[in-house]
Amino acid sequence: MAITSVTGTRCLRAAVKFTGRSRRGLGSVRQDINISIEGGARNEIKLVQDLSMIPVVIRKEAIRQALLVESSKYLSGMNVKENELALEFHDVSSVFTSTVSKVIGRGMEKGGKVICIRLPGFKGVLGRRMDRPDRIEMDDKTIRPGIDDVRVLGPEIAFRARSASGVKGVFHSDELPSYGISKEEVEEVASRLEMDVSRDAFVMVCAPEKTAYLALEAVMRRVKEAFLGVPSEVRRPLPEGGSEFMRPMPGSARMYPETDIPSLDIPYELLNELSRDLPPTRTELLENVMNRFRIGKETASQIVDLDLVGTLENICNDGSSSSIAVRLLLSVIPEMKKGGYDIDRIPNEILSALVDNVSSGKCPRECMGDVLVRYLERRAGTGDDGEPGYLLLERIVNDVSKGMISEKEARDIIRRVITDRENLVREKGERAHAPLMGPIMKLLKGKMDGRKISILLREELDKHRTSIE
Repeated sequence: MAITSVTGTRCLRAAVKFTGRSRRGLGSVRQDINISIEGGARNEIKLVQDLSMIPVVIRKEAIRQALLVESSKYLSGMNVKENELALEFHDVSSVFTSTVSKVIGRGMEKGGKVICIRLPGFKGVLGRRMDRPDRIEMDDKTIRPGIDDVRVLGPEIAFRARSASGVKGVFHSDELPSYGISKEEVEEVASRLEMDVSRDAFVMVCAPEKTAYLALEAVMRRVKEAFLGVPSEVRRPLPEGGSEFMRPMPGSARMYPETDIPSLDIPYELLNELSRDLPPTRTELLENVMNRFRIGKETASQIVDLDLVGTLENICNDGSSSSIAVRLLLSVIPEMKKGGYDIDRIPNEILSALVDNVSSGKCPRECMGDVLVRYLERRAGTGDDGEPGYLLLERIVNDVSKGMISEKEARDIIRRVITDRENLVREKGERAHAPLMGPIMKLLKGKMDGRKISILLREELDKHRTSIE
């Protein structure tokens, strides 16, 4: 279910992206997700901005609905009746005149009151966790106790109260004593409300009187909905993938399409004109990148999907240096980003110049990351701010090249490694190339391009095998 939703969204996003006329980045596309489970109800999660969060949002909403259905069955099994619930406000402010609770203390200092309502039969329901969370399966996974939130009704009433009144502190007896509220204060509130402590619960807020009434009225409405299972709502996504109440789901009176907007006929001439100016499809773009830059399908797919085609075109003028540019874009730069470097401060012309330096042999491939790090560090310093970027890059490449060695020196080192590992060479034959590259690269890394080293190693191995035959 979640995988299908993401796949469909990705296809739609790709179609829009390849027009070349769309905005990019978080917030440029917002998705509404409608979710329901068997026994639940359709809930709409509005304006999910991050594509990668869609599976998480779907999973958490399905879990929430399953828990609400479970809570409804629990209430029915405990023989709790909706008609027992009466909205009666109780002012228990005097219980908290000496409280150490910071939330209640600050609220009362601002003129707030502590107002409660009693919920007959709801003891253990508001803070209840699912008895067997492993029973709910989603795709091939189950609810993970301690990871997925398996409490539901307590957070639900808090969301409703906050939505209706803006109140922040909503307490229920299943979570008390806590938050600085003592056991004695809880017992005194229960006594004032004449509760049956073996089966009843209470909800309490500290706020100005009218605000408290609004909050507790919303709480009571939500508590009564618990008997029905899952209310149909429009909900707001939260950063971790959960959601909170926004408003009830619109009913059938809301009509689609809008009846006061006249229909618009689109002439075939316009459609034909548009069809002649369509952007390339992903398949067409992929084939173009593969052919133009002479790279494989998998690599080309990464370039296309990461929206790097334009960057590759800017830094690679011909196919001869495409492998260098691809390595820079798909390997070197991502690693630098992980290290916290601001790659956006490096213009494309600097990347292009670096590719040219590597292609011409002035700079080893293995040193590209080091060169760019030095470039950023010197740009951030006081000495090089006014220096043209291409001159700064040239100086850095020259510094790096000072540590490079000649082909003759490299061959001498390679021959010594082959001689030291004579038994390996005799045993492996042509296959000795791979195990020898490791120790040789340790000696020559940053002193010569890796591909050049590989070529020299093959040549020296051929010479060595010929000499001992």
